[in-house]
Amino acid sequence: MDTLLLSFIIALLPVPILAIVANAKSDTELAFGGRNYSRWAIGLSAGATGNTGFIMTGAVGLGYSYGLSWMLLPLAWFIGDLLFWSFGPKRIYSLAVARNSETIVDLLTDNKKSTNNVFLWLISTSLCLLLLGLYIVSQWVAGTKVLESIVHLDRNLILISIVLFVTLYSLLGSYRGSVATDIYQAFLMIFITGTCLYLVYTFPSVGQAKDLPEGFSSLFGTMGTLVTIGFVVGWAGAAFGFGFGQPHIIQRYMSAASKEEVVGARITYLLFLQFTWMGMTYFGYKLRQSGIEISDPESAVIEFLKHFGSPILTGIVLAGIFAAISSTVDSILISLSNSIESRFRQRAKKWRLLEMLIVAGIGIATLILAMNTTASVFYIAAMAISLLGGVFAGPVLIKVIGWSHTNNSLSISLLLALVVCVVWRQVGFNSFFNEALVGISVSVLTNYIVFSLSRRRNP
Repeated sequence: MDTLLLSFIIALLPVPILAIVANAKSDTELAFGGRNYSRWAIGLSAGATGNTGFIMTGAVGLGYSYGLSWMLLPLAWFIGDLLFWSFGPKRIYSLAVARNSETIVDLLTDNKKSTNNVFLWLISTSLCLLLLGLYIVSQWVAGTKVLESIVHLDRNLILISIVLFVTLYSLLGSYRGSVATDIYQAFLMIFITGTCLYLVYTFPSVGQAKDLPEGFSSLFGTMGTLVTIGFVVGWAGAAFGFGFGQPHIIQRYMSAASKEEVVGARITYLLFLQFTWMGMTYFGYKLRQSGIEISDPESAVIEFLKHFGSPILTGIVLAGIFAAISSTVDSILISLSNSIESRFRQRAKKWRLLEMLIVAGIGIATLILAMNTTASVFYIAAMAISLLGGVFAGPVLIKVIGWSHTNNSLSISLLLALVVCVVWRQVGFNSFFNEALVGISVSVLTNYIVFSLSRRRNP
């Protein structure tokens, strides 16, 4: 076994160990093992879960391919995050405690035992499976890009190995194991970002950069004023929708020890997310500027590290990138499983077995999709994030603010928001304005109209 592969395995080894040890202390009465997480644990876990492999692959690729203008994406995201954190997490936590909700589906459907919300439960659960499944596919693809640089095996064999590893430790660790591994993976991502920025600044230039796109070194690129405003507002809306529309991250807020701990997690979350996202985008920009030619921009970190001839460092960094990917998939798998089995837990004596079957089934289904896709990590991840925000953020916002609604009005809002977001993306409008904010507006308006009509019919 060569040094690079050995260092990769050693750096990744704490992940399954932490998952198993953390789950040993789990309270099985709640899907997330008890409400007792501190602000820094919530901030790092939510940040690592939200970061995904996109930060270490797609963000670098955007900076390398198109330049400084893609720094506007995390900056726009920061604006949306500030708005979300001003009231979102604390309201989500309060509502979850008041109604004993464990997942976003619980939050939307209120009473798990009610037969009146079966349709809403089916709609919200199905959309979670569909959209989060797409998100998982993007991470399988990103993980394959990482491992292909270490082991020279068939792509599908690498995919199968990744799916087996992540689903197995997800099954062993459950929710508490997921949070524990998130924290470890967050520190790895901080290390990678700092290391990459230091190395690219100290690396001697190999010559004049060739064929740089127009506006490569400008923060606004070639975008005009209106396009820039649309880009920032659209992606700020996507960030706001991301906060309210990501089931696996919302669970983090629900599991806090108190409302004060949820509010206090904001600084940790924002600092971690912005440092890694902006840092890796800027790394890609500096790498292209230095004249180093990269064949696959989304694998730029891996190709760059090969210039140093340090297999130990390369192995650790690759483990960190893979950890970022696996932490996101792990969290999504657990969240999806909790969303499905929480409704049956009181009636199913072997609900842990049910959880395992759900996780395994999702892993296999997304593996098949990943084997048959040729799309980039950025394309799949951006689509999944935007659709999740556009579809779920509106109904969740309605619930946490306390706007009038019915099960039918929320169900129709979810479906119509999905249709509008998909059409918006298909006709290409998302290039100018992200569909998440459009979906939120449609779902809120739809809920108001449907609820008002129902009140007129049944005064």
